[in-house]
Amino acid sequence: MSLNKPIPMKRFAGKIFFGFLFLNVAAISFGQTYLGLTTGYVITTPHASFSSSPYIFGDLNYHNSFYISADYREEYHKQLSLGASVLYTFQNTDYHVRSGGHGGSSTTDGLFSYGYLDFYFYPEFSYGEKAQFYFNFGPYFGFLLHSNASGTQSWIQYSLDSIGPKKGTKELDGRENEYLNFLTFGLKIGIGVRYALNDKINLHADFSNRIGSMDLSTEGYFKYLTNIFFAIGVEIKIKHKERPAKE
Repeated sequence: MSLNKPIPMKRFAGKIFFGFLFLNVAAISFGQTYLGLTTGYVITTPHASFSSSPYIFGDLNYHNSFYISADYREEYHKQLSLGASVLYTFQNTDYHVRSGGHGGSSTTDGLFSYGYLDFYFYPEFSYGEKAQFYFNFGPYFGFLLHSNASGTQSWIQYSLDSIGPKKGTKELDGRENEYLNFLTFGLKIGIGVRYALNDKINLHADFSNRIGSMDLSTEGYFKYLTNIFFAIGVEIKIKHKERPAKE
């Protein structure tokens, strides 16, 4: 049931990173540098594949999920910034997957708790002065940090060589990383409002949506995830640079 297969995303992720680094040079030259913290609640929805095998059924229930991120933003001018965030995302998931065929069936029921370290790179467009409305989008990729599972996996196998079916049960206890992808990736889009308390400190609230690869293996029944983030945060200007004077 392992989904720990090589994913040809390393070169793609590397190009994104170095491309972002190249674009950031212009902003660093005469932009404003901000560091911040953001935290929020995550609503996760898995999406099934209608082309999946009729012998596979899956049900995932994500709950009690949250995230916290460290944010970096270079404000080139009031309407354009380049940013990067490092997110720790925690998920609790009730997992039920049943697969079968003429030779037998397998059922897995468990509770999975796990965390990913995600990296998000984005341009951001904003409008306003003291209160700013903003929009950002960009790619993300994440790496599995930890996991824990509890539950059971049971199976039954039919064979012409035996009188009756063979049965077995395995307890899920511990990391159980064979059920989780080490690497996830996708696209994130967000909107929000930022309010300047003073010249140094900004508060913000945002809503974002991302679509990406599955974190848990369901033998192909679910193909991708959408995550909705509701968050609040604060950022501090750590470096002020004079912008070029307008002619």
